[in-house]
This record gives sequence, C-alpha cells and structure tokens, in this order.
Amino acid sequence: LSGKGLLNIYEALSNIRTTPTKFHSAIDIGISALRGDDPICIETFEVFFAILGSVAGNQALTVGSQGGVYIAGGIAPKYLDLLKSSPFREKFMAKGRMAHYLGSIPTFVITHKNPGLIGAYSVEQLQCSCSSFSCGSNPHSATGLEAYCFRSLLELDSESTKHNNKRINTHRSIYRI
Repeated sequence: LSGKGLLNIYEALSNIRTTPTKFHSAIDIGISALRGDDPICIETFEVFFAILGSVAGNQALTVGSQGGVYIAGGIAPKYLDLLKSSPFREKFMAKGRMAHYLGSIPTFVITHKNPGLIGAYSVEQLQCSCSSFSCGSNPHSATGLEAYCFRSLLELDSESTKHNNKRINTHRSIYRI
C-alpha cells in the first residue's frame, strides 16, 4: 500500500475498463480524485482504501488490538475526505464473526508530519521521568510506552500546548475515521 500501489490499481482499473491511462503518477491520480474529474481515479482510491481497511482489520485481529489502530504515512493523511467516504471501515470490520469485536476498535489517521519524532521524544521523556510515570502498568512494557506516546499525540491535538512554559498553537494531528 503505497503511491506505487495506487498507480498499479489505477492502471489495472484502466485496463479492465479498456480506457487509456491519463495519469502516470499517484499525485496526479490523487488531484483528479479530489476534484472528482475522473471516475477511474475515484474508484482507484476506493479500492486502495478498501484494501487498507481489510489489511488494517486483519492486523488488528492478529495483534489483538483494543485501544485503536493508527494509520500514518503519506497517502491517508493527504486524502482524508476520500478515506472517510471510502469503504475503509466496512472492510476493516468485514471479518465474519469477529466483526463485532472490530467494530469496537477505533481507527485513526495520524496527520502530524513527524510522528516518529514525537515517539522518540516521548521515549526519552519516559526514561528521564520513569518514577513519575503512571498509567497503571510497567512503563517499559509495550502497553505503557504506547499509552505514553499516545498521550503525547493527544497533547498535540489540543488547540494549544505548553512548550518551555510558553503557549504555542498546534494543528490537529489525529483524525478518527
């Protein structure tokens, strides 16, 4: 699931429909889909996000996710409107008798440009203030670390956050889908 994959889906749909390809980059396909100019571009994103939803649902089952599935990367954050109108959630939950379980798992798109840096900073802060960390579990466990990093992202989600005792404005960094 990448820009190259998006292009492959577009080319496959064009071949199936016996329509010549008009676009040769994922960016051009995305621009056309956002404008609603080309039905094959729109369908390309529907298929792409349907596959993403199916894969994310499989992964959630594999790891026993409960607190949520977070999607980062280049495509989902740029095309949130297309993602929201796609069959992503439907395919995420389309797992037979496990659909009810998956229906209770929220899905999010991380739109912050550097979520890895937030995670690295959170780990550093966690190691420096391990004694003050309290989430009800071992701070070095995966669950404790995830909770700490998630709290850092939620802090960025507020209208403003404190940094070095100064208020700074931030943009929304997590969207529920």
